[in-house]
Amino acid sequence: MVRWIRPEVDKWKLNTDGSFISFIGKSEIGGVARTGNGQMVMDFASPIHLHTNNYSKAHAALQGTLWCCNQYCHNFTLELDSLLIANMILGLYNIPWKLQEIIKKIQKKVELHGIIVQHCYREGNTVVDSLAKYATNITNNEVFLQEYDLPQEFKGPIRKERLHMPSFRFKPKKHLNWIFKFP
Repeated sequence: MVRWIRPEVDKWKLNTDGSFISFIGKSEIGGVARTGNGQMVMDFASPIHLHTNNYSKAHAALQGTLWCCNQYCHNFTLELDSLLIANMILGLYNIPWKLQEIIKKIQKKVELHGIIVQHCYREGNTVVDSLAKYATNITNNEVFLQEYDLPQEFKGPIRKERLHMPSFRFKPKKHLNWIFKFP
């Protein structure tokens, strides 16, 4: 059981996600910025032309961070469901050369504006996961500044997170006697 955790009353929280779906060859990103009481400030969904999952997640973090900084919100938390990307931004992991430019841009904003970077579980990031998947069906960037402008499928998850309702992940348990034969 995982819940989205609200930021402090006078701060914002930005959740971002990105993915690459190899069998259809599409990348997409999504993000949502919310206030301390859980009210949505901005949601975005964008199809992008990148070809790795990690690059998509880093690009989503950069896009959301740039938007928040352009709105003069400098004291916010950036929350990602990718521990790898979060640790790269924090300088805990070496950055592959393909991601260096984008991670360095995020690091510069983090340092300049006092942004807190943290990891969250995928279940605590359900709205942006849905926004990223939504981006596979659109051709242009979409930004939503009001909750009532959101497509219907996002209104429920964003309200659920605002009310601190938990999310669950169900995984089938492997039976100990299962035998896997490879072709």
